Amino acid sequence: MSETPPPKEFSKELPMPNAPTPNEALPEVAPPTAGFILQLFLIPLIIVSIIVMVWLMFSWLALTTEPRSLVKDIKSGDDAAWQNLGALADILRNPEYQDVKKDQDLAQALSNQLMELQRAGHTDQTSLRLQVFLCRALGEFEVETGLPALLDAAVTERDMGHAVKGDLAEIDVRRAALQGISVLAGNLGPETLQQNQRLMQMLEKTAYEKPAGEDFDNRRAELRSTAAYALGVIGGEKALTTLDVMLGDPYANTRYNAATGLARHGDVRAIPVLLEMLSVDNAEAVKDEPFAGGRKFRSAMIWANGARAAQMLAEENPTADLQSLQEAITKLQAASPPREVATILKEVQAKLAEPVAAEPAGA
Repeated sequence: MSETPPPKEFSKELPMPNAPTPNEALPEVAPPTAGFILQLFLIPLIIVSIIVMVWLMFSWLALTTEPRSLVKDIKSGDDAAWQNLGALADILRNPEYQDVKKDQDLAQALSNQLMELQRAGHTDQTSLRLQVFLCRALGEFEVETGLPALLDAAVTERDMGHAVKGDLAEIDVRRAALQGISVLAGNLGPETLQQNQRLMQMLEKTAYEKPAGEDFDNRRAELRSTAAYALGVIGGEKALTTLDVMLGDPYANTRYNAATGLARHGDVRAIPVLLEMLSVDNAEAVKDEPFAGGRKFRSAMIWANGARAAQMLAEENPTADLQSLQEAITKLQAASPPREVATILKEVQAKLAEPVAAEPAGA
């Protein structure tokens, strides 16, 4: 019986008879031209240098400019205004400028700009973009100064039913205001905002909003979803009661934010929707994604968020019966989810499996 010959090793063999020698077979090697060197090295170097210079320019502007001076004339919406807004955003995100987050005068200046734009009632794209930016910027502060302006922006919608698909509308400003309020609640501490009756009433009302007609791009549903997130951050009895109702919302994102908000506060009413999030088959939740890649990404995001919410629930309510969540995670692990999701599931499953520490006698 013949054996399979071993693979040939790589070797420098002599050329076959009558075959051209290596020098004959290959074209003559010419030295590189100046144009080739220019294209290969110099042009990319120039491009990289320009990018670095632009980045350094904006960084220098953010570090050397008086923040309050950036607020002047931003409502013009010209290139200089957007440059100032970019620098201001960098300042608010820069850990070296923590004192800026507590600057009540700066927060008031931004609030005044937002309220002025709101009063003008312009719905052109530049005005709406500015309002969206201002709402998010006011959320970055650690003072309540901007809250009244955010509350006004969160309820102002004069173009209802006239929004054009793909364009900004006042409902997008409302949603940005809710996002700003959510961040502000995290900065100030939720207890501060729980006592604000106007805020809590606004969030409750927004939580139940339904579109007057067809919500062709889910903007109204996304508004409810953002309201659910804000309620989850703020917490308190009233917020949790509203979140419980929102678990039945027809829009998946709203249900999931409501469940996550309840889990954040250790409320076991979140469990049924968390089980939905951890389901292997979540086709209903991703049906609006037009492409297969988008559906896969969204499924992975829902699984990861559901697992993290389950972990928060376990941490806030260690005596709760979370057996159903453990079983759902085990089933999901067996379905070979993406690696990043599998890592999160493993961590959360370990957390859920930790024994509950017994309370000391007499506690």
